[in-house]
Amino acid sequence: MRTDEAKLARLAEEYEIGTGPLDWRAILADANPAPDQTVARALLCLSGIEADSQVIYRKIRDARIDRNPYLRRFILPWLEEEAAHGHSLRHLAYLMGASEESPRRARYSRKDALVLWVLGRTMAPAVRATYCVLGTMQEYIALTVYHEIASMIPDKESQLLLQSIARQESRHMRFYRGAAEVLLKGPFVRGCTRWMLRQTWRPPGLDLVDRSTFFQTFGFLLGASLFRDKLCRVDRTVSALPGLNGLSLMSRWLDHRNIAQWDGRYRLRRRSLGGTNTGEGYHV
Repeated sequence: MRTDEAKLARLAEEYEIGTGPLDWRAILADANPAPDQTVARALLCLSGIEADSQVIYRKIRDARIDRNPYLRRFILPWLEEEAAHGHSLRHLAYLMGASEESPRRARYSRKDALVLWVLGRTMAPAVRATYCVLGTMQEYIALTVYHEIASMIPDKESQLLLQSIARQESRHMRFYRGAAEVLLKGPFVRGCTRWMLRQTWRPPGLDLVDRSTFFQTFGFLLGASLFRDKLCRVDRTVSALPGLNGLSLMSRWLDHRNIAQWDGRYRLRRRSLGGTNTGEGYHV
């Protein structure tokens, strides 16, 4: 077995140890969180992001990413775990007072499918490397969000659920990061990966809801400078990967006009981003 294949095989084996969906029904059996519409709305959106893994799998198949046997060994149990995350977060959101449905992707167009089909057959090594770097980023962001929300909820069972999900996301991130280190081989793959990341990366959730809804939903988190600092640490993780030094996608997004302003208690203005953190976000 070649060295690269051996490394991917070891990563898949390490991931498979202890893998499996959470028994979230048992965890939440005695949960009694206080009603909180702000947190409930965020949890509902997060459940939609987790459930979107089914659409992501269609993209994976169109781009032929799962033709790599070691990535496929990871992807199949990953799908099962992500589905359990979506169900559990939706249930917790309803316990906290949510009443609407989780957001869903409006569409996965034939044009998008065709682009992935072509890329998967002409630039397969770069597409697989890009997938693993994107996975590293998204899983890091997810576990950071879950830990942050868990710290806001006094109910122990609800905390346990969110912390358990975060631990699984951490395992996902370790696989993605290790696989990216293996797959980022040569200047062509690295250059193509940098280009595709710049073109395609967005924070998870922005392809499910519009920008205004996104900021209204997650403003209570993004309004705190300490939390934004935690998110920006993902740039250091990505920059440490072969050929991706200096790539600061999260920092650029937070500094860009995407963080403009939104109405409500946590409305931000660009001039406020460097201000003093109140612990509850910024007020205007």
